[in-house]
Amino acid sequence: MPILLQLGLNNRIDPLYSSRLTFKLSASVDINTLEKRIDELIALCDELESKQGAMETNRDNWMQERTRLLEKNEMAKSKIEAMIMRLKSLEQD
Repeated sequence: MPILLQLGLNNRIDPLYSSRLTFKLSASVDINTLEKRIDELIALCDELESKQGAMETNRDNWMQERTRLLEKNEMAKSKIEAMIMRLKSLEQD
């Protein structure tokens, strides 16, 4: 149930100063509920940090494997080009 709080700024005759402010304070917000939600958010942050670390490790491993495969590909390409050059030279003889 909301609590109604009225504050009078000034009770002078001037209409600018005779207005009243009304604030509604909600009592439905429970501290225990807030604490529970904060704990859930903290747990979620911890889980996300852990997953991010695992993903970074996986990315690093994939990048290393990619580098090795590119190097192997370049070596194979060089060997094939060398064989083609030898075959062409044999063909000309």
